Order: sequence, then structure tokens, then C-alpha cells
Amino acid sequence: MIEDDLNDAELLTRKLRSSGFSVESERVDKLSDVRRALAERDWDLVLCDHSMPGFRSADVIVLLNEYDPPTPMIVVSGAIGEVEVVEALHLGAASYVDKGTLSRLVPTIERVLKEAKLRREHRIAQHRLELVQAAVESAHDLIFILEMKPDGTSKVAYVNEAAERMTGFSPAEVALRGFAGLHGHDTDSAAVERLLNAMSRGEEVTAELLLFHRNGSRRWVETSIRPIASGERRFVSVSRDITERKTIEAQLAYLAMHDPLTGLANRALLDERLEMELAKARRSGRHVAVMLVDFDNFKYVNHACGDEMLRELARRLRGSVREVDTVARLGGDEFVVVITSVATPEFVSDTARRILGAVSEPLVVDSQLWNMSVSIGVALYPNDAPEAKGLLKGADAALYRVKESGKNDFRFFAPVSLLESAIPE
Repeated sequence: MIEDDLNDAELLTRKLRSSGFSVESERVDKLSDVRRALAERDWDLVLCDHSMPGFRSADVIVLLNEYDPPTPMIVVSGAIGEVEVVEALHLGAASYVDKGTLSRLVPTIERVLKEAKLRREHRIAQHRLELVQAAVESAHDLIFILEMKPDGTSKVAYVNEAAERMTGFSPAEVALRGFAGLHGHDTDSAAVERLLNAMSRGEEVTAELLLFHRNGSRRWVETSIRPIASGERRFVSVSRDITERKTIEAQLAYLAMHDPLTGLANRALLDERLEMELAKARRSGRHVAVMLVDFDNFKYVNHACGDEMLRELARRLRGSVREVDTVARLGGDEFVVVITSVATPEFVSDTARRILGAVSEPLVVDSQLWNMSVSIGVALYPNDAPEAKGLLKGADAALYRVKESGKNDFRFFAPVSLLESAIPE
């Protein structure tokens, strides 16, 4: 209370307490004390007489405006003209009450305190909004606000600055292109459809999608979409770049199914491919050949040259068969070739001879000339065995006979003459 009359100050205090207010107040009558009181604590309200010894209410308003937010002030005075009231309100006074009509004091205070509370809540909300906006704009993730249209399509209501970094398009361009405009023909259409269906039901949904850049490059993103408020058909979409994770996953998946030295299929992938080819052969009535290929005299090759020779053997084996055929390394110097859709034994024999010829080409490793050769055992489905295990066992038996008879050759598990009538032209 900025009041030089003790009786008036006491009258105001009784009026407030009788109206249900819990009052804790301090009365001051000097401008220096006003400054001190404002600095020492936060006040809910300032009640100020207009004319004080040495200063006026306008001087108090100037002091109050130095604080953010300023404490609301009501001018309570009996000696003030209309022009001065207007000036005080213009400078920032919250209201004016004439000391002669104190019945207006309580409702005026209630209104002023309510307005101050609303302004304070608005400022807090605005501050939070500014913090959220700053966080969203500085986020590395691509963030959309989407609105669902009645026809099931979506409209971009907002997109953050990460759009330009992740897509090459400005936020305004992204908004025009729309959410679906950032996905290309390689994007999983089923995943996009699942997102749209979940949005139409107002549900939360997550999917991994390919996002395309303006320059034609693409990256994997994990897109999570959540409804903002039920009934408004608005959603927030957050797309996080997971390209590195997907690359690592692909590398791990590749390593799990391929030989690290040669890049050929390993035993796990061989088993999978062989079972798949046998299933296809059962449906089509075609035949499958399984070749077991063993490096001749590999135990005499030193380790320094051995790895390079195995890699070169893998390249020559791969180059001697069709794309549809499978070449695998079982380990050491053992390899397997699966020939699909076999029509005649001659086709298998020609493939074996082509492998022997390709392998026999001299190889230079560390300035040293090497002559390589392999032995090949062959088993045919369904004549020699109806399943993968039996075919590999038959091919191994045929390989053993090649090794016994001098190596650098191929042999069928059963005589070819017995097979010719069983394989359709």
C-alpha cells in the first residue's frame, strides 16, 4: 500500500479482510521505500494513492514497469481528476477506485488479480511454446504436423527446418509436395498404406520408410505418427534417420549368410538355397545338380598365398556358372555349386568341364606362378537322393572316387548312362 494516511490504509485492510481476502501488506509513503519493497519480494498487488508527498502514481508505474512482469497496480484515491485517471491507465495502471466508493474495491481487485493470473499463465504457455518451437526447429529429426482430409489424404500444416537437410526441399516446398511426395517408387507402399489407415482410425503407428532427397539419393527413416488431439484429425509425424542402422543390419545379415573371405554363400545360405531349389524342382519336375568342389593339393600351399588362391577360385567358380546357380564355400578348400533347372546330364558335364578349365588357368600370387586344379563330385536330384543331405553325401562319395583316381576331374555319383533316360529333354 502506497499511502500516507494511516487511517485510509487501515480502512482498506479491513475492507479486504471482511471480504474474505487473506491480507499480508506493507505500507510505504516514500518513493525510495517503494523501490525497496518491490526489490525485496514479489507482490500480488499494489494499491497506490495518486498524490503522495514528493511523487505521484505515475512515478510508481515507471518503477513497476522496470520489472517483468510488472506487479498490477490499482490507483485508490479521492483527489484525482479524470485526465489524471486516463493518464495513469494509459501508463499501465490496472484500474482506478475512488476512495469515496470503496464498494467497487473488492470486485475491482478480483478482476485485476484474475487478469494478472491469465496474463501470467499466457506468458508461461508462450515461453513453453517458444522453447518447444526452438527445440523442434533445432531437432535433427524431420517433424510434420499433418491434417487428415475427408478423402483420406493428408495435408502438411507444419514442417520443421530439418526438412531441407533431409530432403533438399525448403519447408515451404515440402508443405506443397505433401507427406507422400517425399517417398519414391522404392518406398514400401504397404507400409505407407498402413500409416494412412492408422491415421484414418486416429491410431498411433510406426513404420520404416525410404525417404528421397532432391538430388536423387535416399535414406531410411523410422516414421512415428501420433494423434495430437482426438477428433481434430491432426497428427505429429517424427521421422528419424536410421540409414546407418539399416546399413549395419544389412551388413550383419550379409555376414550371417556369406563367407567373409570369398563373399560366397556360406553353409547357412547354401542350405536355404538348396531347399528352395529342391522345392521348385518338385513342383516343376525339373532336376537339380549338386557339385562338391575340392581344391587339389591345397595343404601344400602356404597361408600367405592360400587366402588369395581361395578368393581367386571363388571368382572363377562364380564366373563359370549362371546367375541363377549358387556357389558356396563350406570352409577350408571345400566349395559347393548348385545347378538349377537341369535338363540333361550333358549340361552338368559341360558346366563341370568349364569349371575345370577356368580353374586350370595359371595364377600369379606374390610374383609366384601357381597352377591350380580341383576335383568335382556330382549328385543329381531326384535320381541320387530326394533331399539335400543325401545329395551332399552322394556328391562327397563321387568326389572321393575322383581323388582316388588322380584328381583334376569330375564324376557323377551314379553312371551317367543310367541317368539319361530319367532326365527329360
